[in-house]
Amino acid sequence: MDAEPGEYVKIESYLDLLKLTARKPTKLNLLGALAYPLVKAIPSLRMLVVVIAERGGCVNPPEARRW
Repeated sequence: MDAEPGEYVKIESYLDLLKLTARKPTKLNLLGALAYPLVKAIPSLRMLVVVIAERGGCVNPPEARRW
């Protein structure tokens, strides 16, 4: 969650998570608020870790031309 260090202690329920998301609507907080009910409904998703990445192309520096 994207919260201040003291706010982590206050999150004890889904309602607290929704309140935090309403105060700080970042991508991480919104995703956590949406994923929480799924994780509770399907316990096998708790240990599922998904990494989404895109490999960038090779970076070539521009050719330096001297006079």
